[in-house]
Parts: sequence; structure tokens; C-alpha cells
Amino acid sequence: MFAVIGQKINDRLRGNTNFVNANGKTLGSELISNNTWNNTTGWFKFPAAAPISVTAVNNTLKTLTGGYNTKANAYTVTNVQQGKSYFCEYSYDSANETSVNIGTTELGSEIHQGVLNSAGTGTTNFTFTATSAGSYYVSFINNSTAPNSFGILTAISVKEITSAKVFPVIIPQGIGYPVTTYEIANVDNFITKSSSLASCDVSLRIACFADDYNTTYNQSKAIVEALDYYSVTYTEGGVSYTAKFRFVSLDDDYYKLPEKFYKNLIFNCLITKN
Repeated sequence: MFAVIGQKINDRLRGNTNFVNANGKTLGSELISNNTWNNTTGWFKFPAAAPISVTAVNNTLKTLTGGYNTKANAYTVTNVQQGKSYFCEYSYDSANETSVNIGTTELGSEIHQGVLNSAGTGTTNFTFTATSAGSYYVSFINNSTAPNSFGILTAISVKEITSAKVFPVIIPQGIGYPVTTYEIANVDNFITKSSSLASCDVSLRIACFADDYNTTYNQSKAIVEALDYYSVTYTEGGVSYTAKFRFVSLDDDYYKLPEKFYKNLIFNCLITKN
């Protein structure tokens, strides 16, 4: 009943933006077909009949309101695979609050509800995990309804996270730091000793390695945020189980050779048969 716990850890961390940024990542090819904007091919305004405009200006995408209390939104469509995690990064330049949503409708938000960026310039990134296969909308939202208010998207990228650099037990050769490993430290069946386990208590060791101490701090902080009190239900061998994670302890140390910092995090995972 604990055979898939490692994959659940991997999936959870892969979908956590703070962890992906701290631990490093390997990304696939670009999934947005037009993100340089010599034209607006593949980008559409929403609502389609609203008095708003979406134009390509100096290799940026500009949304402009026309009044009538309507926001100026632009979206494109990309294809994703169920269960895969993706990394989105975008830059903006706007006199108003802007955001990017990911979803199954033109305004998105079913999959990822974007943060509201303050007026001005900046760059934002996030991760999301596809809950279904097929077409997802990537929506850039100019959160102003005043006439002639603009929002400018200066860059956007969506790529699959092909590796979050999380590995069972050992670090494969050729993998650069930072990196994270996980392993099952102990399994205790504390409810029944029969041949058909109703539950088991699993101790997990998650180790973060990096060239500097601050990176291991950021890795471990993100791991605790992602896994502490995390609960997930899954099916193995036709039987449904629920796994509940709880952070227990942390310690850190330093390898003089090859001069790497690391932190060990201990988690408890209670697995019960549903």
C-alpha cells in the first residue's frame, strides 16, 4: 500500500512553484505557438463581441479597453497531457492590475487562478498540473474596466516540467545541484498484524542538496509547505488508500567533499485503506 508514495511525493513537489524554483528543473519545448507577436495569430479577445482590442505592438501583446464596464482580456490555446506539470512564466507592462489564468474556459481559473500583479512592470511564474488532457486556455487579463486602459504582455512561456530533479534514494550520475532525494526509512503496521493490512505508518526521509546553505533552506521550506498535512487518495491493485503526510523534524549538515550543503527532512505518512 506504500509502493506509490514516492511518486506522490514527486508529483506534489513538481507542482509546487517555490520548490521548482529552489530545486531547479528541466523543461520541455515551448507550448505557446505565438509569443513573439509580430502579429496576433492564435490570440483572441474575450468577450469576442466586446468593444475591446487585442493588437501586436513592437513584439508585445496589447489589450485595450473600450468602456462599457468591460475588462480587456486576451487568450490563446495550448494542448496539455493529464497528470503532467507545467511551468508558466510571463512578463507584463501595464498601468493596471494584470494576471494570467489557466483553465478550460476563455477566462481560465479552473486550473490556476493567477495572482493580481500591481500596475507597472514585472515578471511572474507559477506551476500547474493538468487535471485532464486536451486544450487549455491561457488568458492574460487586464483587470480594468475604465475606457482606454491598457495591459501589455511582453513575454510568456508555457513548458512541461520534464524533471523536477527529485529522485528515489540516490542522485543519478551527471545531475547537477541543487537536487532532492527521498526514501522510505521505516514501515510500521500498528493497527493489525494480519496478512491484509488495514493501515501502515511510514517514515520518510527527504534530503536536499545544494552548493550553498540558502538554497537548501529554500528547498526544505518549500518541501514542508507542500507536504505538511497534505492528504492524497489513490488506487493501487484495485484498492483505494489515503495517505496523510506530516512533517516531523529537520537537520542539516555539510559534505567537505564535494563541498555540498544538505538538509534531511523526516516526514510521517499514515496510509489507511478506504
